[in-house]
Amino acid sequence: MPFAAVTGLEAALRDKERQIEREVDDMTIGANIRAIRKDKHVNKNMLSFRTKIPEIELRQIEHDKITPTDAQIRAIAAALGVNVSDITG
Repeated sequence: MPFAAVTGLEAALRDKERQIEREVDDMTIGANIRAIRKDKHVNKNMLSFRTKIPEIELRQIEHDKITPTDAQIRAIAAALGVNVSDITG
């Protein structure tokens, strides 16, 4: 592959990464949890089992109906294998 093509692909990839970062920064805690959970292929039932947070409560958190406690955020982050800052932005 010619150098110019590789450079163009790298630039396009960097632009896409910046776009995703901006979108994540604009997301709520609930939306971040949902996006990470889906990216990790973890369903709500499994996350509920891992965190001991009732599934209905996880659903409400993901849809921003209720605000998770700090302890819940830490438990969710641990269960998903991410940092708390990945959830809170």
